[in-house]
Amino acid sequence: MATYVGLFLLSAATLAFEVNLTRLFSVAQFYHFAFLIVSLALLGFGTSGSVLAMLPLPQDPAERRARAQAALAPLSLAAAISVVGAYLLINWFPFDSFSIAWDRRQVGVLALNLLGLATPFFFSGLAVGRTWVAIVENYQQADGSVVVPAALVPYVGAEQITPAGEIA
Repeated sequence: MATYVGLFLLSAATLAFEVNLTRLFSVAQFYHFAFLIVSLALLGFGTSGSVLAMLPLPQDPAERRARAQAALAPLSLAAAISVVGAYLLINWFPFDSFSIAWDRRQVGVLALNLLGLATPFFFSGLAVGRTWVAIVENYQQADGSVVVPAALVPYVGAEQITPAGEIA
């Protein structure tokens, strides 16, 4: 149960961070910079998925679940620290969209800000991705199919998902 609560809190904090950044950018910069935050979140989550796909996993499912649950707290902490770091970064190196046309340094400042702002989404994606795989493995069968938990059947529309991705 603690894993589910931790996953919920991390997901809620990540979503609140994203909404906060969209508001901040729409006020501090032009409104179209607010849309950039959604792309940054997707960049961070996509990068974390690529990293997770490259990491070697233990063959034993119980060990994979134990490692994923053990990694949830440190990765959540890394996400929290990177949120604070991202706010400090954009305050120490403020981006001025009005002067980017004649001050080429603003391109570097923008790149640094975007990299820093994508970092919390990266750590959150690592934590959510690893934990989600561990949760799904609890319902995976020997043939590779996944039994959908009873609480999710109304939303999925089936009781089982086959290895080919078909909903049965």
